[in-house]
Formats: sequence, structure tokens, C-alpha cells
Amino acid sequence: MAARRHIVLVDANYWGLNLIPAAKRLGYRVTFVRSRDDSKYPEDLAGSLIPLADAVIEVPVTAEEEALEGALRDAGKAQPVDGAVTFLDVALEPLATVAERLGIPFTARGAVATVRRKDHARAALERAGIAGTAYGTASDLATAREVAARVGYPLFLKPAAGTSSLMAARVDDEAALERAFAAVEAGRAHLGPLDRLLDTRTLLLERRLEGPLVSVELGVAGGRSLPFMVSGRKRAQYDEAMELGATMPAQIDEATRRDVVDHARTAVEALGLDLGLFHVEVIVTPEGPRLLEANARLMGALMPLLYRNLTGADIYESAARIHVGDPADPPAPPPGMAAVSRCIASRHDAVVARAPDLAWLDDHREHLRLFRLKAEPGQVVRAYAGSQKQQIFGFLQVAGEGGARMEALADAIVARLSEELGIELAT
Repeated sequence: MAARRHIVLVDANYWGLNLIPAAKRLGYRVTFVRSRDDSKYPEDLAGSLIPLADAVIEVPVTAEEEALEGALRDAGKAQPVDGAVTFLDVALEPLATVAERLGIPFTARGAVATVRRKDHARAALERAGIAGTAYGTASDLATAREVAARVGYPLFLKPAAGTSSLMAARVDDEAALERAFAAVEAGRAHLGPLDRLLDTRTLLLERRLEGPLVSVELGVAGGRSLPFMVSGRKRAQYDEAMELGATMPAQIDEATRRDVVDHARTAVEALGLDLGLFHVEVIVTPEGPRLLEANARLMGALMPLLYRNLTGADIYESAARIHVGDPADPPAPPPGMAAVSRCIASRHDAVVARAPDLAWLDDHREHLRLFRLKAEPGQVVRAYAGSQKQQIFGFLQVAGEGGARMEALADAIVARLSEELGIELAT
């Protein structure tokens, strides 16, 4: 009988602790390495899922190489490690470096370093002859003005080594550039211990690409690449940098879907991403798909749960399989079915006017798969803009027949919630 696999999960994002039970269902030994000083996952999940791990190793911060190397060495004493994985952007480079040093399978260190700097990734794609968009970097406002003049408005500004939509903003003119730059400066004061390790001083300015945003979850191992999902992404009408949800599968025709997947494959190969489940964001422009960014990790937030609500499969099982070298094939989405998510956040700084009456949600129980809301009368809610995900105070997911139908249902629920709470929600 073959020895069971041993996978090490290095920290986790919002939903990433679910890799622990997923790997346990596969019969793997699981070691979880956690940060003592900061975390990105909810405490209720931590309390129920972390105890499922075979071993837990705590370090001050998982993004520090020395501490992480000690943790991985300790993990290997109980049983040799077959693979490691992280869903935290800030931990990717340290893990890639340590894994290479210890001979633990993980994504190639050079590739991780490239994609963690968005400007370096764009340069690599340029060298490979892959069409992109005009861009430049700046660490001060004077240089940012010069780069913007060359790149052209409208553009997006974000940390070159950021995470998610942290400090990202659409910039339409020089006045907006000054405001965005000031917001980044102010936002640094609110970063937690993990995010403070990110380089938020070097800012990427890139020309806005015209078209809808989609994302591809691409599994790569042994020279093969398989698309696990192509998702449509909903962005706020008032600020395209702020994402509000996703639709699985993306509501695009089959020819466009193939073009998007081919583009993601070409980009991932050019970037050297050789092992993992990668989250690749693409803009479908009138000239064809163009890479927005590639991430050396799986999709974040509650998108893995949305995937399960559509396919019935757990993408964390696939991630675990890929990272330890076991075969993993994507399931086919049920024909004609779709799953849609929305986050619940305020368009402006506001105060919750009243307790919502949610009895009407029973009318949608056939399709409602997730509903979480933390809103009480008198609660102050901040505008969903800029850098702080704490501005989100609820989530919903629906699933059923017809993508357009499910998108309309999700948006109708958000509109009704806006009335119930007495505040304008982000749409």
C-alpha cells in the first residue's frame, strides 16, 4: 500500500482553510503553517477547520523566509513533504524560495517572482511577443505624472506587487491621479502585519483595456494545462477597480471562451508558471483577449465556494492533487446552469437606517446558496472604494438555470437589500 501524501498549507486567504478538509478527504496528511501576528480568514472557519489538520505550526509571520524554512523542515520530520501550497500573495515568494531550497515541489521560484511584480510580468509577456497594454511604474507623484502622460488616460493605478484590489483605482485625469496617489499614501496606515510586507511603494500605471473582465482557473502540472473554469467578473459601475462578484461559467460564446483559455495558456507558459492552479485575469477587448494579470495561486474570496455551488466539486481537492503530483481533471459544469455571487457593500459612507426584514428571501430559497449579512441599525458602513475589504459586510450566491437569469436575480436581491437597509449599495 502506497504511503499517503503529505501536503503543507502555508497560511490561507478568506476561504482557503477549506483545503484542509479537502486534502483530508483524499487521505493526505496535512500540516498547516499559520501566522501568529495576522490572519486573512474568519475566526469561525479557523475554529472548525484548523483542528482537522494533522499538525499545526505557528510562526510570527508566514511571509518571512527564515521562519517558514524552519516550519517546513519541522513538517518534514514527521513525514517527507510531497508538496506545498499557499493562497496568500505575500507568502508566495518566500514559499517558492524555501521550497526550492528544500526540494519540495512548488511553482518555479523565478516564475513566482516575475508574476508577483506586475510590471515584470508585463515585460516578460512583451519579450514573448504577447500583446498587452502600455504601462510604467512610479514611486512618487512627479514620476507618476510623467508615466501617465506617456501611457495615456484612462489608466489604472495599483501597487506593482499588491494583492487583490488593494489600493487599486481607475484614473481618468491628472486630478484623479493626485487623489489616487494620496489614497495609496493614506491606505498604508491601515495595512495589517502581512500586507505591510508587500511593496506598496512601487506603483504600476497601466493603460485601461476596453472590454469585459473574465478569469481563468488554469491547472498546470507535468507539462499539461487544463482549464477548470472561465468566470465572468462584475465590476462596480462607479469604479472598475472594485469587483463585486462573479458568474460561473462566464456568459460568453464558445469561440470567445476558447480564445480566452488559449490566451491564458500562452501567458502562463511565457511566465514560466509550471505547477499549480493559477488565477488568470483577462480583458476581452475588441482586438481579442489581453492579459490583465496572472496570479501564482488559486482564485480567492468566496469564488471556490461558488465553483462548488455550480459543479458540486471542491476545487481545493484539485489544488491539493496538483501540488502533490496526483492527477486532477476538471469536472464539466452542468449544461445550462450558472452560479452568481455578489458582495454587499455601501456605495457611500452611510449609517444603516433599520433592521432588514429578510422574510422575502424565502421566495428565492430554490436558488439561494449563500447569504451572509452583518448589518444592524445605527451601524456605520464605509464606502466600498480603495483598499479595505472590511468595507464588505455581506455576501450572497445564487445558482440555477440560465446565467443571465441568475445575474438578474442576484442584482434584484441587492436592490431589495438596499431598500431594506436604507442605504445605497454598491452596484
